[in-house]
Amino acid sequence: MKLVPSLHWPIAQWLNEQGFNAFILMCRCPSSRNGKATPDLQRAIRMVRSNAKEWNVDPKRLGVLGTSAGGNLCVRASIGFKTDSYEPVDAIDEQSARPDFTVLLYPAYIAKRGTEQPSDWVKVPVNTPPTLIFTAKDDKGHYVNSPVYEAALKSAKVSVEAHYYKSGGHGFGLNHPATKTWPDRCLTWLKAQGIITGEGLE
Repeated sequence: MKLVPSLHWPIAQWLNEQGFNAFILMCRCPSSRNGKATPDLQRAIRMVRSNAKEWNVDPKRLGVLGTSAGGNLCVRASIGFKTDSYEPVDAIDEQSARPDFTVLLYPAYIAKRGTEQPSDWVKVPVNTPPTLIFTAKDDKGHYVNSPVYEAALKSAKVSVEAHYYKSGGHGFGLNHPATKTWPDRCLTWLKAQGIITGEGLE
């Protein structure tokens, strides 16, 4: 298997610097977005919870962060946690697959193509985890997905905060000059959610 460098590595490193244990999911990416990638993420969430003590993770403060198609995957995990996407394998699968919070950067493929309506699979339960969204208005291919998902969350009375930058395009990562405030805004939001306490993550 060939590992392709991505924006996720510096974001994971930044999370480490803030005191988080960050895990990068190397998922299978078949043509169907809900094919093997969703089972991989559900299994990963359960695996981290199952090993929480050994890996020094709080199983009640376990979130997902995704960009672009990875953001789509995080949405699927955040709203579809009640439904197993694969047959249970072992005791690990007794753990909850629900993330405790969700952070999305320019998520993709949420709106129906050519519309400002959510895709049919976007069914938001009331206990969907609180969600933070960052996207740029000049991301012509994917901008619409963020306000569409924000509206769906609000309609279900799920806590959501969204920041829309004037520019930044698709794939802005950590250091784009037009969107460089998102990491600090993310930390502020995590503190407000109680994920980061006054004494940090401990």
